[in-house]
Amino acid sequence: MDTVGDLARTLVLRTHQTRLNQEMDRLGVEIASGFVRDPASHLGGDITGLLAIDRTLAQLETYRVNTTEASFLTGTMLISTQN
Repeated sequence: MDTVGDLARTLVLRTHQTRLNQEMDRLGVEIASGFVRDPASHLGGDITGLLAIDRTLAQLETYRVNTTEASFLTGTMLISTQN
């Protein structure tokens, strides 16, 4: 029969094994996908770089929409002046 100390050690080892398996699963997904599950904790809470990239991407999208509209308008003006 196991003593209480042996049972406690078994429980601790099982808990650690479960935690390690979960961590390995998470890291495997992150390596396979190239994306971390929690970018804020991965960057140590400093997400200013990510926010700057997001802001720049939003600006670029705005520029794309504006140039598409300008292209459409100039094309329409060109067609109307040719008639």
